Amino acid sequence: VSITNGAFDASVGLTLQSPFEVMFDELTSGSTLSQLITSRFDFKPSGTLYANLPIDASVNGEHDWNLKFSFSDDDLFQLPGPSIIIDFNACKISEAFELLLGKLG
Repeated sequence: VSITNGAFDASVGLTLQSPFEVMFDELTSGSTLSQLITSRFDFKPSGTLYANLPIDASVNGEHDWNLKFSFSDDDLFQLPGPSIIIDFNACKISEAFELLLGKLG
């Protein structure tokens, strides 16, 4: 079993959801700058995922089967979850099972 010419791309981060503003009188009110900053930032998690995994398999080097798994998600932190697509030739997969079962007994 091998994965050849696969691709994987993931990105995760935080985005500032609203602008940060501090009024001058808030700086002189006795609050520390740290308190003002942490109470004003509103972060939103963001992330994307894309993976393409073509899998080649063979049994005793006799037969080759190809599967391709594709995963994608434009926003990892929102529903729905990632989409998963499995692309394969069903006839070749049934041949693989027959060959494996034949080796068992």
